[in-house]
This record gives sequence, C-alpha cells and structure tokens, in this order.
Amino acid sequence: MDVDGTLTDGGVCLISSTAADGSGAAGVSEMKIFDARDGQGLSLANTMGIQTGFITGRRSPAVAKRAEELKVTFVYLGQAKKTQAFEECVEKAGVSKEEVAYMGDDLPDIPLAQRAGLAISVADGADELKAVCHYITQRLAGRAVLRAKL
Repeated sequence: MDVDGTLTDGGVCLISSTAADGSGAAGVSEMKIFDARDGQGLSLANTMGIQTGFITGRRSPAVAKRAEELKVTFVYLGQAKKTQAFEECVEKAGVSKEEVAYMGDDLPDIPLAQRAGLAISVADGADELKAVCHYITQRLAGRAVLRAKL
C-alpha cells in the first residue's frame, strides 16, 4: 500500500527548530499521524500470516519506524516509480499478482492498481485512480481505511 494520502491524511507536517537565541543551523523534523486502528489491522494481518508492504515516494524515518513497529514485511521508501518495488514484493512473497491487494490514493498508484488482483482507492483518492480500482473505501485517507469492510 501507499502511505501518504492512504495511511495518513496526506498532509506533510515539517517542523523547523532553531536555538533559543536564533543562532545556529535550523533543523527540520517531519511529523505524520497514523490511525491506531490501521495499526491494529496491520498487526492482526501479520498474526494471520498475511504479508504487508509499504511502497511510498517519500523517504521518511517516521514511516520506517511505523513499519518496524507493525512488522510490515516489505518497506520501500523513496520510490519515484513504484512498479519495480511492487514487482519485487510479488516475487519475494512468492505470490501471483492476482493474489495481491494494493491500496493507494493518487496518480503514482495507478500502475500498481492495474497490476494487482484487488485494487483499492481511498474515498478521497484521485478520480483517475478510482477509475481503475475494483473497490473504493467509504473512509477517507488516514481514517482507518484498512479497517473498511470489503
């Protein structure tokens, strides 16, 4: 699945910090908000033996940490083009593309949705993605979309 705009509401919160007196180099931190119910869903999937994966265009320590906490099987960060990561996931998982469900929210997710056996868009996803998906959630991005009923 995608992360930003799927497991999060798509907002990117960058927090800058400087020394109290304004001197020194500014630092920037990133903040992401994940729904705990999605986390529980991923944990339950792991317990049931379902392999999960994140394929995202951004490089994010927050996403890497969340994936580690939830024992996400496949984690691909900084993927400008997501197709190669998708193909690697399918191969490493030892499944066919028809056995893969993929969830996303925007244009870079279209090639993966077209390859997956079950393509899912979040309710507020791009219309172009929705047009190629088998299912559109009733829930908005970042609002427990993984817990949506199929």
